[in-house]
Amino acid sequence: MLFQKIDKPLSGTRWVVSDVHGCAKTLQVLVEGLNLTRQDQLFLLGDYIDRGPNSAEVLDFLINLREQGYQVYAIRGNHEQEFIENYQFFSTLSTRSNLEAIFEMCLENRTEKLLDNTFKVIPRYWHFLTHLPFFLVLEDFYLVHAGFDFASPAPFQNYEEMIWIRNFSKSELAYEQTQNRRIVVGHSIQKISDIRAWVENKNIILSLDNGCFVPLLNEPDARLADFGNLCALNLDDFRLVVQPCLDF
Repeated sequence: MLFQKIDKPLSGTRWVVSDVHGCAKTLQVLVEGLNLTRQDQLFLLGDYIDRGPNSAEVLDFLINLREQGYQVYAIRGNHEQEFIENYQFFSTLSTRSNLEAIFEMCLENRTEKLLDNTFKVIPRYWHFLTHLPFFLVLEDFYLVHAGFDFASPAPFQNYEEMIWIRNFSKSELAYEQTQNRRIVVGHSIQKISDIRAWVENKNIILSLDNGCFVPLLNEPDARLADFGNLCALNLDDFRLVVQPCLDF
C-alpha cells in the first residue's frame, strides 16, 4: 500500500511522533504523557527499529495499543524497508549459513528479538512491517518519513525518495505542491532549537527527528545538548512535547 487517507476525528487530538529507533522506554513514557484516549489519533513517521536497544519492544507497544482499540497509524521508514528487503533476500537461500547471516544482520542492528529460534521473523512483527504505507494523507497534512522529491514528475509515486531523501526541510518546491497541506517528516536529524522554531512558526515543512538514539553513541556532551530527544507534535494546536531518551 503506497498511502492511506485518514479522516480527522470528530473529537480527540492528533499527535505525530518521529523516529523511535528502538527507544521503547522513551516512547512509552512520551505516549503515557500524552494521555491518549481512543478518540485521539497517534501517527508515527517510521524507523521504529535499529540503533536503539529495544526494537521488538517498540513494535510490541504499538501493536498492543492497536489491539486495545487506540487509533495508531504508522508509516514506513528506510530502516523498515531495509529490514524487509534484507530478510527477503537471505530467506530465499535456505542454507544454514544464510540463516545465520540473517541473525548476524539482526544482531548488528539490535533487531534479533524480531526473530524466533529458527531465525524467522515472528509473524506479528512481519505483518506489522510489511503492511506499513509509505505516507499518510490527512485533511491538512502529509505525513511521510523523509519527504517527497518535488523535482520529479511524480513525487507522490516515488516511494524510494519518500524514505531516503535528505534535507527535505529546505525544499523550495514544497509549498507549490502541498495542496494547502503542511508536511511532517523525520529521517534527517535536526537540532532541537530548529525543531522548536519550525513548529513555533508553523512552517510548511516540519521536521521532527531529534536523534533520540544519539545518547547511545557516547557523543560529547555538547552534542547531547542539541540532540537525544523523542518529539511529539500536536497537529491541532502545534504543541510540541519533548521527551529525553531513557534507553541508555
